[in-house]
Amino acid sequence: MNTLSLFLVDCFPCGISYEDAVCLCQAIYSVSGLLPDSVSVEDLDKDGIALAFAELALAGQISDYASWKGTSLGSGFHALTDKGHWIEVIAYLFKNKGVTIDYDRAKLLLSGKGTKTACKK
Repeated sequence: MNTLSLFLVDCFPCGISYEDAVCLCQAIYSVSGLLPDSVSVEDLDKDGIALAFAELALAGQISDYASWKGTSLGSGFHALTDKGHWIEVIAYLFKNKGVTIDYDRAKLLLSGKGTKTACKK
């Protein structure tokens, strides 16, 4: 796991919805300054980000995924746990005009206050 993977697994111990994971993936790729210094800059290129989200999915921490959601983002040809799925999620930003990223939502999610997935203790 890279430092981004470790951060995400730690940040979302009870998981995260697919919709929120897409928001975070695109926001992390698009803007710097969202993440703590413990996340290595070397892990923040397209491949590093895609790998981190694939590993989060592999750990079973992404919920509410349905194949039609991936297909609508152009990532339906790849499994949720495949790095290619998340590369397509990032590429969607460049293939579709008018796509906006909810940076406020991403910041809220990273603060631990915005996740829709509640821990069952």
